[in-house]
Amino acid sequence: SSQNDFSRAFLATGFPHHAKFHLPPFVRAFSDIFYHAAGVRRLGSAALDLCYTACGRFEGFWE
Repeated sequence: SSQNDFSRAFLATGFPHHAKFHLPPFVRAFSDIFYHAAGVRRLGSAALDLCYTACGRFEGFWE
């Protein structure tokens, strides 16, 4: 993506599902990112999220 303004960025994420103890830090990060970015999506497939990020549909991905 050519977007360099974080407030206009669309990001993708996945949720920690195997290690529940990672959930509190994830929720804090999600809250901060959700507040500052244009949007956060969860498609359900990390592979698809990464492909969409690589082709510029999302500005970033984290999990």
